[in-house]
Amino acid sequence: MAQFLEHQESPAKKIKTRSGKKKKVAGRFDIPAMLDVIGELITTFVYDSATNLGYKTALEDITGQLGTVALQKWTSRLANLKSMSLYDGSVLDGTVAESIFNQCPNFDDLTFLYSLPREGIDQRLSSFFNGLKPNSLRSLSVLSANEIGPETLLALNHHSNSLRSLTLDGLRSDVIKNLSLLQGCDQLECLDIHDQDGVVDLEATENDVFLELVAWLGRCAELRKLKLVSVVSAPSILTSVCLMNNIRLHSLEIHGYTLFGNQDFHRAISHQTSLEVLNLRANPEDSSRDDIECLVDSICCLQKLKELRLAPDTADYFQTGAIAKLASHLPNLENFSICGFDIDDGIWTSIAGLGHLKMLSIFGLSSFTEPGILWYITKLKVNNRGLVLAIQAQDPIKALTADEIVSIQSALTAKVDGKLEYQLHREASSSEEEFSD
Repeated sequence: MAQFLEHQESPAKKIKTRSGKKKKVAGRFDIPAMLDVIGELITTFVYDSATNLGYKTALEDITGQLGTVALQKWTSRLANLKSMSLYDGSVLDGTVAESIFNQCPNFDDLTFLYSLPREGIDQRLSSFFNGLKPNSLRSLSVLSANEIGPETLLALNHHSNSLRSLTLDGLRSDVIKNLSLLQGCDQLECLDIHDQDGVVDLEATENDVFLELVAWLGRCAELRKLKLVSVVSAPSILTSVCLMNNIRLHSLEIHGYTLFGNQDFHRAISHQTSLEVLNLRANPEDSSRDDIECLVDSICCLQKLKELRLAPDTADYFQTGAIAKLASHLPNLENFSICGFDIDDGIWTSIAGLGHLKMLSIFGLSSFTEPGILWYITKLKVNNRGLVLAIQAQDPIKALTADEIVSIQSALTAKVDGKLEYQLHREASSSEEEFSD
């Protein structure tokens, strides 16, 4: 291992201890340089061994913090390379793409966490995607896409017939305005877009882009999973998309919109009767009873739902009746996350009908009693085995006693080997609210 000691940012040195004696302290290692050497040894060894035996290398994945030169060399030796997961996407360029093009016919999956700010990064990334074999990339996930620009979006059309899953988290406002450049990618099955700034209203200020986006998503007939976070025009976009007869979503998530003023969107959701997962995070401020009833009635039409998340925020103004209504109309729920206020034992009769429920999370202010919860536990079925009952905000005035909590946990364990999670409601302090904001 001595060869790796050459890659140190600072040399070893001696320091004095409290006793006055000197001891040797190792210097700091240059980790990226060490990884480069280690990877070079491994990829060379497996390539030479496979070649001598007349085989191809079996390695299919590269993961880590790597440089452009290392990637170019390593990919040239890994004929079965299928996926890469990189910390820094800015190391990708046309030379890496050329190596993959020539040596890695199975490559189709790329994830990177971020791109360091570098001059010409948009051009480098676009040259990488354009340099790959046409229609070879199936999955791209960028977890901090703040350095991606229009040229990269346009280059993804080089894979318009193959790209099935696309995640772009943290797009800047100027890139949101160019989202329609992706419109050639109409074979998508999963699309996940996060707006970093959340300020561009495409419908109001970029109407041409808005209309092109709606038309593009309408052509994605295979789209099954759609997630939009902090995209200001998301409710308007999805109102049109959800009403299209050729769109059959299985999972829909939208975060960062308002409950008030979006009844048309909520009505449109009811047309997506194939939905199995629905996750809505809306600001409930200024919403009325009509807004709540509209949302509840629409969700009740989605009888294939297995997962429903309306917490935190969305269901803050829901009460026992709304929660009970949802439960009574959604018999296939396995995961139910809800909030609200004045939630009491009146929900248990409807919740007891959820014979597949495995996770029930109640974040709203509740006043449950031991007899009410124990009655519910007696109604649990075989398919409820492993149920987690999470009561996250019980009213302190009506807190369960320690003995009652033990009794409930014992009954839950005996009935379905389940688990109780129990917490009292706690008002956020002003400093906590400021931090949360």
